[in-house]
This record gives sequence, structure tokens and C-alpha cells, in this order.
Amino acid sequence: MIVDMYLNGTSLWKITAYLRSQNIKTKKGKDWHDNTIRRMLSNEIYIGKIVYGKQRAAVIRKIRMIKENNLENLIVSYGL
Repeated sequence: MIVDMYLNGTSLWKITAYLRSQNIKTKKGKDWHDNTIRRMLSNEIYIGKIVYGKQRAAVIRKIRMIKENNLENLIVSYGL
């Protein structure tokens, strides 16, 4: 619903106002804010973009370390 409203040209402020007027809460039970919607719409997972090989993990002395891989090694897949 939020994505459809945004793609149809509804501003973040109007989307926020609509969600609040309908008493629709976030999954944490809080009120919506336009910045929350902005972050959600720019999140790679929400927009259907899956990136493989972006990070690699190594365990050294029981500490999990994650390093960014070189951009040349990324595989990007877009959802529908």
C-alpha cells in the first residue's frame, strides 16, 4: 500500500497523514513518520533489490567480523 501510494505520486507527508488517520501503526506499534517511510522506501529489501556478495563474514577469536566486498564481485537481482 505505501509503495503503491508513493509510486502514484503521493507525498511522504500525505502517506504519513493517511496511515495516522487510519490508526495504522508500525510493526513496533508506533506512529508513522515521513522519515520512517523514506528509509523504508530506500531499503534494498523493500524495493525488491537483492545483492549477493555485498559482505563477507569471518570469525576471528569468537568475534564475527564483516567486511565490505569489492563492488566488482556483487551480483544484483531485482524483484518484480
